[in-house]
Amino acid sequence: MKKADFKSYVCLLMAILMAVSLFGCGNEPDLPNDDGQQNGGNSSIIDDWENEENNENENENENENENGNEGETPVTAPTFTIENLKNAKIVYPSKTYAAGGQVETALDNLITAIKSRFSCQLEKTIDQVLPGHDIYKELEYEILVGDTNREESEETLTDLLQGDWGYKINGTKLVIKGGSQEALVLAINAFKTNVVTNYRDPRKFYEGSLDKITRVNRVAKDLVINGTHISEFTIIYPAKGTEFEKELARRLSDHIAGISGHILPFYPDGKAKGEHEILIGETNRSFTKLTTSGAAVEADSKYVVIVGSNAYDYGLAQEAFSDMMEAAAIAKEELKLPDKTPVDATDKIKMMAYNVYGFLDDTTRCDNICRLVTKYLPDIVGYQEPDVSMTNKLRMSNYYEWFDGKPRHTKADGSLVSDKSGANSISPIGYAKDRYELILGDTKWCTGTPDVPSKQAEASHYRMYTYVMLRDKQTGEEFIVVNHHLQGDVASEQLTYMFKFFQENYTDIPVIMLGDFNREVGTDAIARVVVKDGGFTSMHNMTNNPESNSPARIDWIFGMSCCVKCSYYKWCKETYPDSKAYSDYTFGDGKTPSDHCPVYVEFTIRSDREEHTHDWSKLASEVEWTTKPTVPTRSE
Repeated sequence: MKKADFKSYVCLLMAILMAVSLFGCGNEPDLPNDDGQQNGGNSSIIDDWENEENNENENENENENENGNEGETPVTAPTFTIENLKNAKIVYPSKTYAAGGQVETALDNLITAIKSRFSCQLEKTIDQVLPGHDIYKELEYEILVGDTNREESEETLTDLLQGDWGYKINGTKLVIKGGSQEALVLAINAFKTNVVTNYRDPRKFYEGSLDKITRVNRVAKDLVINGTHISEFTIIYPAKGTEFEKELARRLSDHIAGISGHILPFYPDGKAKGEHEILIGETNRSFTKLTTSGAAVEADSKYVVIVGSNAYDYGLAQEAFSDMMEAAAIAKEELKLPDKTPVDATDKIKMMAYNVYGFLDDTTRCDNICRLVTKYLPDIVGYQEPDVSMTNKLRMSNYYEWFDGKPRHTKADGSLVSDKSGANSISPIGYAKDRYELILGDTKWCTGTPDVPSKQAEASHYRMYTYVMLRDKQTGEEFIVVNHHLQGDVASEQLTYMFKFFQENYTDIPVIMLGDFNREVGTDAIARVVVKDGGFTSMHNMTNNPESNSPARIDWIFGMSCCVKCSYYKWCKETYPDSKAYSDYTFGDGKTPSDHCPVYVEFTIRSDREEHTHDWSKLASEVEWTTKPTVPTRSE
């Protein structure tokens, strides 16, 4: 080829390429989506890719026909193209997820990622169809999130257990589901990462090869109890019983869901009888009790029954039944329950410290706090920051007796020194009334005038501690529980006033301290006052159990190793769905009920401890009384 001819050829080729580029990359306006908004992206390029894919399929068909496969139709995975995406909406169940909660936040992040990746602005809408509102009508292409009322939701990913999640295409619908709200958030986030951010095929938004299902390994997924699979049971509690029995039913349902993934419904006994039931308490079911006192688990071919002579026994029996299920599941054996399994009392003490953020006492949030407390069912619980009104919503009075102490700013006549926020907060201590009896209790302020509301000159808040002396009805052991809520920058001095009072009155009895100390490990208040000079050890440091995770930052439970032995520690970070959220402080779905997570421990009072007295004289010498404190009278 001559040089001139070659130059002409190159020019002609460049002109053709430029024409193709102008045709495919920008001369067409963005097409509006179904609500009239403009969408980015370029449909002509996508159409060219799709046509090329169709041509490839036609060639494959021709080759197959030549090879003697005439009449066979190739199987192709369903696809959801980018053009389909432009005409789609995200649909989720009506009145299910809290505004501002984790599910809605995950959906908003998904919408943002889709807009960034594909220049396509999707709307999200509830699945409810309202007459006369076209915006709610079912579209041909939808991304269905959760258990919507669409047929595709009902027939896709139907076997997810609690914690399982996945996403899958069904015809013209993409289905994203989870076995719980927390799992659904995982599914949405995984979809955003795997499909929107990382999938690189410019012809398609989604194809069947992207379908994903993740399942949690549930140890009791296939558990059988007396010949019946765990999923076939319903939990029944007495409609005329106490609120605590309902809480136990929910607690059992939560526990079974945690170990098996199967979420068992729980109903009052007015519900029609089911084929297989787990009964809690005095229900109306015709089951002959085999025990009249103490805790037990009873069973026949139809029922499992949690029985006891009081609320504490019910808790013991239900906990024992949960342990039996876990043991059978781990051994991969059927749980064969005899007619009667007595449950022995224990000398183990379960304790919880929980700052409940007392400035929001919404009923739903309080219900979630009770749900979390009931999950662990501590024998002793100390709250920080509630007022009496909020404490009334958290008492679970069928199980606990409470010593409230005094509000933070109380005058001698019972009125408040100040009406500012937090002035009437208390530090109540609840104890299982069927196990413990109160010997004495009091509230003291952390100053030189401990009997009157007061604060140090450099402190910005009034701070006090509430304490009780309890006697264990089972063992006869006596011990003191102190509930603190300290101001961090002056916590050392506040603690020292307590040690001075205890040095003068309670050196010969085990003392357990719990609460919100507002001070971290290594600070003077913790390292010197509590540990070095006070002689206390964090219960986190007493145990090596598997769930002895990172200790809570400023919430503590302390004991003296000469007096107590701790076997279990946990910083409880459970979250729960909530039907409400707040604009200033959100406790929405998937959120912790409070701005603190409770600390939970299990320990025993050492039976082998030697006679001794605690020596807090060094700390006691650091401060002086302006007015000597009174000492509450001991009740025998």
